[in-house]
Amino acid sequence: MNSTETQGIQETKETQIGQEKQAGQGKQEAKTGQEKQSKKEKKYRELLFLHFNILIFSFTGIFSKLLAGSINVNGIFHWNTVLYLGLMVLNCGIYAIFWQQSIKNFDLQVAYSHRTVYNIWSLLWAFLIFGEKITVGNLIGTALMIAGVLVIQSEKAPGENELRGTVSLEKAEKGGKEE
Repeated sequence: MNSTETQGIQETKETQIGQEKQAGQGKQEAKTGQEKQSKKEKKYRELLFLHFNILIFSFTGIFSKLLAGSINVNGIFHWNTVLYLGLMVLNCGIYAIFWQQSIKNFDLQVAYSHRTVYNIWSLLWAFLIFGEKITVGNLIGTALMIAGVLVIQSEKAPGENELRGTVSLEKAEKGGKEE
């Protein structure tokens, strides 16, 4: 082989290597985009689970109001009273288990600020189930609570995820110092 042929083969190999690098970078960019989408989907699933848990907790208010009414009308040992008490305790137990699973993924300030959504469910249940009237004061108070949730949600640092609350055991044992 002469030097011209050798140089041509070398240039062809360099071109192929360059194309392979570009293809690899394209795959890496696609993978990074998929990872970002996956993290975003995970964040929304966890937020949805948190709000589902708050919905479950709102049933405790229904059961406790029914329980109080049953005690007043039927007494403590009536089957309705026992049923509502059992449902309330069962609901609280389910809520407690789900809540512990939910708060693993959030800062406490974020999780507890979202818990104010409970008041929206309470208003809805009071209106739909118990026929209570919703007042302007109720609506203003609910709007202020929602605004508070939005403020807490927006106070995260740039680039920081609201699922930032978890600290590794190793980091906690080292006093929170970075390695």
